Amino acid sequence: MFFKFNRETVFKIIRYTLLLLLLLLLQTSVFPPLEVFGSTPNLFVVAVACVAATDGEYSGMVFGLAAGLLWGGVCGTPYMLSGLLWALVAYFGGALITILMKRGFITGMILAVCTALLQQVVCAFYALSIWRGFDMAYFLTRIALPEFVYTLALAPAVYGLVHLFNYRRKQSRKRYKI
Repeated sequence: MFFKFNRETVFKIIRYTLLLLLLLLLQTSVFPPLEVFGSTPNLFVVAVACVAATDGEYSGMVFGLAAGLLWGGVCGTPYMLSGLLWALVAYFGGALITILMKRGFITGMILAVCTALLQQVVCAFYALSIWRGFDMAYFLTRIALPEFVYTLALAPAVYGLVHLFNYRRKQSRKRYKI
C-alpha cells in the first residue's frame, strides 16, 4: 500500500485540506483587490514548494496535485496542467532536498523560486500556443514578471503558514508519545 492511513496521516490530510481552503480564501477574496501592477500572487505555487521542502516529496506531491486541481477548477486554467506540474515539481524538488540538503527556510525559498519560475515558463508556452499574435515582451512585463515578484514577496509568509501547520504536528506528536 502506498500510504498508511493511521491517525497521524488522517490528521495531516485534515490539516492540509484546511490549509488549501485557507489559501483558496486568501487567493480569491483577499488578494484580488490588492493587485500590484495588475497582477495577483499565486499562493498555491509557494505552498506546494514549502510543503515539499518541509514535509517531504510524497506529501508535497499529493498536496501539489490537490492544489493544482483546486486551482484549475476555480480559475478555469487547463484542468490537469497545474496539478500535474505542481505534483511533479514537488516530488522531484522534495526528493532533491531530501538527498542533497537540509529541510528548512532557505531550501523552501529556493524551491519556491524554482517552482514559480517553472510555472511562468509553462504559462508562457501555453499562452504562446493559444494566443494569436502573442507578444512575449508584453507577457513578460505585464503578466509574468509582476506575478512572479509578487508571489515571491509573499513566499516567506506562506512558508510561515505551512511551517505553523507542520510545527503543530511535531509538537502534538511529542506531547502524546507513549
